[in-house]
Amino acid sequence: MAINSVSSSSGNKLRLSGLATGLDTDSIISGLMKVDKIPLDKVKQSKQLAEWKRDSYRDVTNILRGFKDEFFDVLKPSSYMMSQTSLKKFSSTSSDSTVVTATGGADASMGDHKITVTNLATAATVISSDNVTKDLQSISAISSDDIVNSSGKKIAITLDGVSKEITLGDYTNTTTLSDFASDIQDKIGLQFGQGKVKVDVSGVANNQLTFSTSGGATKLTLSSGSTNDGLANLYFDSGSSNRINLGDSLSSLKTKLKSSFNFATDSDGNQNVVLNINSKKFTFSSTTSLSTVLSTISNDSDSDVKIAYDDINDKFSITSKDTGAG
Repeated sequence: MAINSVSSSSGNKLRLSGLATGLDTDSIISGLMKVDKIPLDKVKQSKQLAEWKRDSYRDVTNILRGFKDEFFDVLKPSSYMMSQTSLKKFSSTSSDSTVVTATGGADASMGDHKITVTNLATAATVISSDNVTKDLQSISAISSDDIVNSSGKKIAITLDGVSKEITLGDYTNTTTLSDFASDIQDKIGLQFGQGKVKVDVSGVANNQLTFSTSGGATKLTLSSGSTNDGLANLYFDSGSSNRINLGDSLSSLKTKLKSSFNFATDSDGNQNVVLNINSKKFTFSSTTSLSTVLSTISNDSDSDVKIAYDDINDKFSITSKDTGAG
């Protein structure tokens, strides 16, 4: 008889399975019990599967709830999916963002858009109604001897940036000032074209000469000849011009303007020019240069204007620093 197995219980009793029958009863019983446990195992498996499904459903539910809270909450207009601003969202770019920018709203149309400026805001401007500088005029009367002594001498003419030197003709005691003026005008015309510069007789007792421009010419300057200068015989200073020089002091400027101005004398006896612009008072001495006057006014924040001189048109302009309705 074979002994299939030996086992001991907790009571220290030695148990020999199959000793009497020769059968492994423990294995048989264990196998029979496994068969009986199959339905229980299936139940446990079903329970585990149900728990997994429950957890998965819970995860899906949480995701859907988060989606709903994020995209279907009317209190969140930036992400609310039922809002046009969320569904029709456009971005925009500008070819020059320093000039104009745009933001695409719910009603924006896709595509390229062009902005055309039909009217620019401008600043209020006041411009001199006429030329401000007087025509060039001899500072003294010209005598018959002055005319004779100028024979063959030279004067330099600069007209709109082009310089030429002319040689005066031969004159006698019988040459009148009118003839003298006509001859000078003709000689200038030969250099620059007739009708550009006019030379007239004017002044006290018609004994002075006046130089003026016409025919499109603008800036005229008289200078001494390179040799055998004759400008002194015409009683003009070298550099005399029918345009203001920004380096001129106010005292010299006073004699060059068509409409002159008066100096105000202060308690110390100083000669000043006083200007009031937009309730701001400016005081300049007679020795102040015109460029200093213009820059001081233009750079002052209280005056709120820019003032400039245009030597092409011989006019002053005063322009507000504010544009449009300002």
